[in-house]
Amino acid sequence: MQKLKMTSRGIVSWLRCNAEARLHLGLHRVPVHTTILRFAKKISSIIGKLLGIRKASTVAIDGTGFELENKSYYYRTSWNKAKKRTKEFMKLSIAIDTDKQIILSYKIRRKLRNDTIDFKNLLKNLEADYVLADKGYDSKSNRDFALYKLKAIPVIPYRKMSGVYKFRVELD
Repeated sequence: MQKLKMTSRGIVSWLRCNAEARLHLGLHRVPVHTTILRFAKKISSIIGKLLGIRKASTVAIDGTGFELENKSYYYRTSWNKAKKRTKEFMKLSIAIDTDKQIILSYKIRRKLRNDTIDFKNLLKNLEADYVLADKGYDSKSNRDFALYKLKAIPVIPYRKMSGVYKFRVELD
């Protein structure tokens, strides 16, 4: 569905018209669109188990946000100050294996949220030696989770306001 940029109903109509695709997939009849939706939901939850991807030497975690607006940011802020600004947003957080360059787990949220919320959910079924993350994931609970639950070394820089002081060692 993602490759062809179609909905489940679009896939059904495409399969009805394309006998060669049905033959290649081994389909004797065209499935109903809800069957495709159920299969996509089930396969996304077990894809890691199917491929046997649960262990990585180094796991990197990061998140990014997307605005779900058709209007440009400039148009919304400059020209329409009197109108209500809509704040539709999507947040994607992923955990990847840096050696094999594959996505191990992901989380999609429909609202703007803090990065630390998804840290444990992304790593809970993985085995890793090192966990790399940016300052957005800086918290004591995230570091403890990586150290004690995953038995991995967290490589997460400290924020300025985190309360941890950096000591400078001068060698003579």
